[in-house]
Amino acid sequence: MLKEIQVIGSFQFNTEFTQAISVIESNLFDFDLLIAKQYSLNNIDDAFTLATSGKAIGKVQVIIP
Repeated sequence: MLKEIQVIGSFQFNTEFTQAISVIESNLFDFDLLIAKQYSLNNIDDAFTLATSGKAIGKVQVIIP
């Protein structure tokens, strides 16, 4: 009874998920523009170097075969 922790949270999507799917299906946006560079798992060190450098414009993606 001492030092009890109570966690209260919430998570809800109303229309956002449906809207996101519509945008993806419309092909009006090139989502590849969000990716700065892709690396294979063998080059994970290079991926972390770029991701932590502050020079990546977009996401650094690691591809796992």
